[in-house]
Amino acid sequence: MRRPRPTAIAVVSALLIQFVLIPVLPGLDMYATALCVVVTMVLAWFLRDRRPPRDSGAPPTPTPTPPNPRKKAAE
Repeated sequence: MRRPRPTAIAVVSALLIQFVLIPVLPGLDMYATALCVVVTMVLAWFLRDRRPPRDSGAPPTPTPTPPNPRKKAAE
């Protein structure tokens, strides 16, 4: 598994909504899945890893510049 943090957030939010929120507010039972998805997205965004990605140490490879077709017409 490459990203366990969002998976754990999704599982915990689903369990809390299904076993805590829905029994307390049974009127939300039709919206439980949508509520789980929205809560998971918001929590995953705010609880994301904010460290910059690790640098491999290699210099970045330059992107080749495509030839300009208009330059030949101007000559």
